[in-house]
Amino acid sequence: MGQKILKTSGNMTMVIDNLEKRELVVREKDPADRRRISVKLTEKGLDLIQALFPAHAAVAAETFSVLESNELATLGKLLKKIGKANAAPPETDKRRTS
Repeated sequence: MGQKILKTSGNMTMVIDNLEKRELVVREKDPADRRRISVKLTEKGLDLIQALFPAHAAVAAETFSVLESNELATLGKLLKKIGKANAAPPETDKRRTS
């Protein structure tokens, strides 16, 4: 999750702690694997997302409305490629460093 929002694992702990304090998420331990913890939205968190998302989606739609459909398709492919490269483990990371 941290990679998706460009946060370190240490910073993610603080982010999730703050979301928990605001009662927007809860942590749930995996009974099959004690090392694994899931973070889930609470009803309050879901309500907040549902309240904020329509305005966010409208801004995104307006921002990208200047692109033609073929440009949007190209942008989608490029962003997917970047996302996959950033999700790769460091030893198989294919990003260029120069």
